[in-house]
Amino acid sequence: VPWIQVSRSRSLLLMVKPTTFLVAIGMAA
Repeated sequence: VPWIQVSRSRSLLLMVKPTTFLVAIGMAA
C-alpha cells in the first residue's frame, strides 16, 4: 500500500530534518 510508504517517509523526514538542521548549524559554527 503506497499510503504506508508515504506515512513512513513523512516520519523519516521528521526524524531526518532536525538532524540535518543540527549538522548544518554544527558545520556553520
